[in-house]
Amino acid sequence: MEDRIPAFESVDDVMVGVYRNMKPEKRLEIALGMWLSARQMLYEAIRSFHSDWTEDQVERTVAARMLNISRVTVN
Repeated sequence: MEDRIPAFESVDDVMVGVYRNMKPEKRLEIALGMWLSARQMLYEAIRSFHSDWTEDQVERTVAARMLNISRVTVN
């Protein structure tokens, strides 16, 4: 049997209980932190792949990727 990486991850039952018992404000705070972290990682990746781009081009591309927009003009 070969080791395979699962196609997706799901929250286990213990964490489901933890999140259910958490105040909505705390869940939102955690979600925002994850979103900001993902945005920062994406920003750094795009900046490293396109070091010649302006700040505006990088920011527009990050915004488009975070909004799942397939085409963006970065002139």
